[in-house]
Amino acid sequence: MSDENAPDCAADKSPHPRVISTRLAFVAILTSTALMLCVCVLPVIVLELPFRLLFGWAMFLARVLPETSFSLIGLISAIACVAALTVLLRLVLRRGVFGSPEDQLDGWKSTLRFIVIPLLLFAAGTGFFGIARSSIWVATTEMPLVESGYSAAKRAQSKNNFKQIGIGFYGHEEMMGALPLG
Repeated sequence: MSDENAPDCAADKSPHPRVISTRLAFVAILTSTALMLCVCVLPVIVLELPFRLLFGWAMFLARVLPETSFSLIGLISAIACVAALTVLLRLVLRRGVFGSPEDQLDGWKSTLRFIVIPLLLFAAGTGFFGIARSSIWVATTEMPLVESGYSAAKRAQSKNNFKQIGIGFYGHEEMMGALPLG
């Protein structure tokens, strides 16, 4: 005596309403998190990243230059060397060391080009090796790169404890007229 209109519990695969609401809540949380990340982080990446790439060196120099000492003699000698190299290169290029008059380079523009390109290559090479050296140091160092919050909190607590001891000494001296014995 089977009733064909009665629902079959084993054949009904629909999830429980609580499962649906939990899934919807989870999807809503994920969607709102992704939307918040897009609204908050994306403008920072789009606006700040190009600025840091273009002007990060200036911010670095502003931070480092006050701590750097320059040798005036070294700076003057470097400028003198570049100037002498420029003048000598100009004389060589004007005289036509390359052979035929068609191969001679005219004007200060080509001379400066021969000076600026090696200087830029030197600066790029120095920067590359500096970055490589720093990267290797970061990868191989055993020192903690970021101070843990625990040690910073302990240091702040110790500083506060010393402050409280000093305030206690001052209060005792004010009340008794002398610092505590011991």
